[in-house]
Amino acid sequence: MSTNGWDAQMLYNTLSSHIALHIKRIQLVQENKNDYAIWNATEDGHFINGFAWNIIRDHRTINVTINMVWHKLIPFKQSFMCWKIFLGRIPIRQTITRLDSQDTEVCSCCPTPVIETLQHVFVDGRAAEYVWKAMGNPLGIIYQQLPIRGLLNRWWNIKARNIVHKLILQALSVIICWEIWKSWAACKYGDNNSFYLYRMVTQCVWNIKEVLQNASPTLDTTGTWSNLCKLVEKLKLVVICTSVHWIKPAPGKAGIEGIVRNSNGDFIFAFSIPVQASSSSQTEVIAARFGVEWCTQHGYSHLHVEIDSLIFTNILTNQSTNNLKLQHIINGTTTMLDNTVSCISHCLTEANQIADLLAKLASTSGNRTLYHSHNNFPKEAKGLIQLDKWQIPTFRRRYEK
Repeated sequence: MSTNGWDAQMLYNTLSSHIALHIKRIQLVQENKNDYAIWNATEDGHFINGFAWNIIRDHRTINVTINMVWHKLIPFKQSFMCWKIFLGRIPIRQTITRLDSQDTEVCSCCPTPVIETLQHVFVDGRAAEYVWKAMGNPLGIIYQQLPIRGLLNRWWNIKARNIVHKLILQALSVIICWEIWKSWAACKYGDNNSFYLYRMVTQCVWNIKEVLQNASPTLDTTGTWSNLCKLVEKLKLVVICTSVHWIKPAPGKAGIEGIVRNSNGDFIFAFSIPVQASSSSQTEVIAARFGVEWCTQHGYSHLHVEIDSLIFTNILTNQSTNNLKLQHIINGTTTMLDNTVSCISHCLTEANQIADLLAKLASTSGNRTLYHSHNNFPKEAKGLIQLDKWQIPTFRRRYEK
């Protein structure tokens, strides 16, 4: 590098010609401004930890079964507790007996206490059996003393008759585990001496009704649990047909355009160039830079830049943007404007019809065209230039709200 920019001779002596040419096209930032990094993976160039993590992380195989404990209508605390039960991470005597091998604590859920295990508390015990039967029998689910994972899988794999029935099968098993855990904790750490079976069933019914009310507010849940199960099983699906079709993604094709006129409205120069851009803001930035650069190269030092994008007008006026990918182009444009007597203003779209016409020609034809003479200008645009010169107004129609 030299004081004025890149050392072209050294670049060509050190690197291959195409790499040296690419480096020469990179504009250097101003000396009084700090360097900044651009994260190409995001649209605005800002680095985001979450986005980077999703790119480099190794995704494990999704466990469909264990994902059944999670649902947006099930309270998180209930799903989290069922998840711990499914994985055997509950602090009952079975899981912590290694800390005190002499301790043989017994359960509080049976008239004749037995050694406390995860399987006994949540499946085989008298309280667990009563709750599973009371909630499952109206649904036609016969109670079986299966391992806890097998019992949950059995509930989740039953063929549902409709979407509400499916929600009950998924949520109710989680709620039952939650209520058993609450009663166990009340006996272990609270004032209860035994499980209150009727209260447990009542709480299960209340919780599942809350889930159903949030899912379907029009569903009548005022009856008993047995009547509610019969009602849900008779529900019929209402078929709603929606037209779905593939929408073509944006091809990224765009056109930049502009016209240079003197203070009398006489034609000087115009351009219509196709570009590849990811957003409308990027095309506005490229078009403004091209127009300003052409004017400065041809000796025009008094410029009035009119832009039909209010956002980009404010960006050029304030000389800053949150989009780091555009910041470099904007810095180059504002640097050229600083060397001129310039004014930047916003105009309505109706006053910028010539530029819009040239942009459409560039994006549809794909041809790069520079107009140095009014005679070579498109026929449609010639009339618009004359109307602007005569100051014939264009009316914008808006409906009062």
